[in-house]
Amino acid sequence: PDPAIFNHLLRRYNLDPEETAMLDDSPANCKTAASLGLRTRRIDNAGPDNMLSVTRHIIKERAL
Repeated sequence: PDPAIFNHLLRRYNLDPEETAMLDDSPANCKTAASLGLRTRRIDNAGPDNMLSVTRHIIKERAL
């Protein structure tokens, strides 16, 4: 997990790290993203249905 990749995406899409969530099944990727200020959520068994469910949950959390 190279921080340069995350930084490149943040710059390219003009994202604020504190307002950006990153979902992944890799603890190393989550650790790197968190060190850059992104909100992270590690998901075991990151199949499409599980990712969609967790994404919906995060959106609902932010709406409250």
